[in-house]
Order: sequence, then C-alpha cells, then structure tokens
Amino acid sequence: MTPVEQFEVLTLNGDRWELVAAFHEFDLANEVARNRSANVRLVRRTYENGKQISEDIILDLGATRGGG
Repeated sequence: MTPVEQFEVLTLNGDRWELVAAFHEFDLANEVARNRSANVRLVRRTYENGKQISEDIILDLGATRGGG
C-alpha cells in the first residue's frame, strides 16, 4: 500500500498530549493549530497498512519541550 500522510492537532492536557483534530491537508491543520490557544502541537504522521511509520513535530507553541 501507499503511505498516507496525516496532520494532527494536539493540545496539552496535564502531562498528556490529546488529539483535537486530524486532517489530510496541511494548510487546514496549520490554520486550526494556529487559531488555538497555547500548548498546541501540529504533528505530521505517516501510516502504511494501518500502522504509523513516522512522526514529525512541525509546530510546538507554548509547551514545554519534551512533554509526553
């Protein structure tokens, strides 16, 4: 199968990152992430055959680095 890219917006809740929304389009995910309050991440994840094969943090606003 062809790898599938997904952009996820996460927010920090206590000491855990929680999924807010997921998109196939970067521009939409980026806009949603930038319109949220502090402690937000935009992550690009790549899946193949239903399994995650990579993860890249694209944007990390207001959060302490290294959390979760």
